[in-house]
Amino acid sequence: MKAKRLNWAKQWRDKDVDFCRSNKAQFVRRRRGEKFHFDCIVQTVKHSTKIMIWSVISGKGTGRLYVVKGMMRHYQYKYVLQNRLIPQQEEWFPNGEQYIFMQDGFPCHSVRSNKAFWAEQNTRLLNSPGSLYETS
Repeated sequence: MKAKRLNWAKQWRDKDVDFCRSNKAQFVRRRRGEKFHFDCIVQTVKHSTKIMIWSVISGKGTGRLYVVKGMMRHYQYKYVLQNRLIPQQEEWFPNGEQYIFMQDGFPCHSVRSNKAFWAEQNTRLLNSPGSLYETS
């Protein structure tokens, strides 16, 4: 089960999933005078809905999911760290064991207040590129 989940996670990381649209062209046949008839119009969504979910993964398991409302801002990220990561860290490392926290280069991670948070936590950080495509 773990191998299956890991494979799924590798496959879907850094992906934008769009459930509302198709990349295929759609054609409609209509008679003269039916140009704007409801049955001859293909409805589309101008801005599809997106969802952002935050979680943490460790050799000790996966953390709880947190659904981010809108875009992740620095204050939301700090809230997630304080209310999701720290309790998870205390569950996984109850004896104060050291661990390395890896985060990507998303702008809200590098705000001064969040850097101060990490300094207070005495946690080693490993900053990675935002996606695999940025490494080439």
